[in-house]
Amino acid sequence: MSIDKVLALTQTVVTIQITLPKNKQVINRTMLMKRHQRIAPLFSDDFLGTH
Repeated sequence: MSIDKVLALTQTVVTIQITLPKNKQVINRTMLMKRHQRIAPLFSDDFLGTH
């Protein structure tokens, strides 16, 4: 997959941030649709080296 195609797909990825009202905890979720499955590894903790 070309860099241009990867960049075009990443522009359509949505990340939602929710703050829980009781304890003010912030939760982030990245929404990957079926068309994003080819780039899904880019968003995994293993790919970024964080755990």
